Amino acid sequence: MISSSRLASESSCISRLAIKLLLILCLGAVLPLLALFAYCLVTDTFWVLSNLIWLSIFTSILGMLCSFALLQILFKPLLLALHALENYLLKDDSTGKNSGDCVGEFSHNLQYLLNKISSLSESLQRNANTDPLTGLMNRQASEELLHKEIARAQRDRLHILLVMVDIGNFKRVNEQFGKQIGDVCLTHIAEVLTDSVREGDWVARWSEDQFLIVLWNFNHQYPMDVLVRIQKQSQQTPVGELLQLDVSMGACEYAGNMSVDDLLAHTNTALNSAKQQTTHHIEIAMPYAVSE
Repeated sequence: MISSSRLASESSCISRLAIKLLLILCLGAVLPLLALFAYCLVTDTFWVLSNLIWLSIFTSILGMLCSFALLQILFKPLLLALHALENYLLKDDSTGKNSGDCVGEFSHNLQYLLNKISSLSESLQRNANTDPLTGLMNRQASEELLHKEIARAQRDRLHILLVMVDIGNFKRVNEQFGKQIGDVCLTHIAEVLTDSVREGDWVARWSEDQFLIVLWNFNHQYPMDVLVRIQKQSQQTPVGELLQLDVSMGACEYAGNMSVDDLLAHTNTALNSAKQQTTHHIEIAMPYAVSE
């Protein structure tokens, strides 16, 4: 946390900054009066305009004092807000090297706080879109991205393959081996799926025992090949032969004007059909033709 000496230093720094700003502002107002005063002395017209000169100097000094008081009042909320923000965001007393100048130090600390706020905002956004166990996108983030991917595929008339991966015996794994082993299996499958896709493809955790894969780069003639390869790698677990996962996969190829809901519905239908199979447990729904 920020030490009391640090807070006192910040307060003194901002006060000195206020004085500097005030002096700069007042100097611009006083210089013309000093020039007029010097001119009157040189031209022997001082006594003629003396009352006006002294009145001007007096009002300038009075205005400077009033400005100083108002500036102190204006800076006080900023100082309190700065300290409160520092106490909330910072957990140590290191904000970088002291610049040796009040203006520079204040600017440095303000920039540091803005960077911390930006970093905190990005962290919160990342956590909101990420599954904490596997590190994959969660369902909310994947649905948003899927809408963008479908729009891109429709606009550019591209083909994508949507794959739903289901662990059929996951509940039994948790009951028989414990939740820790179940978590190990989930992270294992997440790693396998991530390593199995190419650049541009992506994987998300859809539900407790389901994963979603979007493939752009796949063999359009033989899409079953990539699914069989991913399934074989996913069935093996770090536990070894003692535990084999029952992995079913349903897929649907998008190749035309189909909504996200329709694509997900066809993919789920294919997944349910795959679960009923006794051997491969893989089913691919027929793709939609591109609308002309």
